[in-house]
Amino acid sequence: MIIEKDYDKEDNSGYGTHIPCLKAIFDNIEIDFAIEYGMGYFSTSFLLDRVKSRVHSIEMQDLEWYDKVVAKYDSDKWTHEFSEDVTRFVLNQNPDLLLVDGSSVTRAIGIVHAMQMGIGIIVAHDTESPWYGYNMVEDYRERYGYTSIHFTDVAPFTSVYTTNEKLIGDLNLIIADKNEL
Repeated sequence: MIIEKDYDKEDNSGYGTHIPCLKAIFDNIEIDFAIEYGMGYFSTSFLLDRVKSRVHSIEMQDLEWYDKVVAKYDSDKWTHEFSEDVTRFVLNQNPDLLLVDGSSVTRAIGIVHAMQMGIGIIVAHDTESPWYGYNMVEDYRERYGYTSIHFTDVAPFTSVYTTNEKLIGDLNLIIADKNEL
């Protein structure tokens, strides 16, 4: 099935501001398996289009929203679930990339858990918002050997936490090029 590329549509909502960051990652790294915390027309369609083998999406906040997204897309490589138990994580599946854009309660906790498990690339959306608790991630980032790269040219901001040295260099070059414009 062909996935509608909703992520390529103009975003006047702010919900898709993480797509340029994701494009930069996928232009430099092949992602075989990704997990998405928080489903959305921008992120889910992007991942279904660009991830090589497998995407697992978890919606934590709104069953009606979950049903809308599931009805819109279909793919043999996509599994999904609705879980109100925000302490239940599926990171034992060892994805190449974790996209964190779900329940406010799970964002920072999910990132720290992913770092503990050694997930190589973690992308977090809305990182300028203090109520998500992203400030606590920085202490753990250093402890687990992650570098953080922040895309702040368009709000809501997107941050990448990674141990992938090549990706760090590639993303820093992209940000430096944007800053020179």
